[in-house]
Amino acid sequence: MRWKRGCDAGSCVEVGYGARRTKTAVASTVVVRNSLYPGAAADFTEAEWVAFVDAVKRGDFDLEVLRNG
Repeated sequence: MRWKRGCDAGSCVEVGYGARRTKTAVASTVVVRNSLYPGAAADFTEAEWVAFVDAVKRGDFDLEVLRNG
């Protein structure tokens, strides 16, 4: 797994990309974790990750949008 770290004011999030083995195949996966607690992570398919990044770029998750529902 290759990891990239993004930090702002001491808070860091790491995003990794690599292969995940399932019972029947090997699939590419994107994993997100808190750099302070790397054991807890959320994994996503490539399609899920692309949808998330697109939503971020559109501003769907801007704090003002989240606060106001």
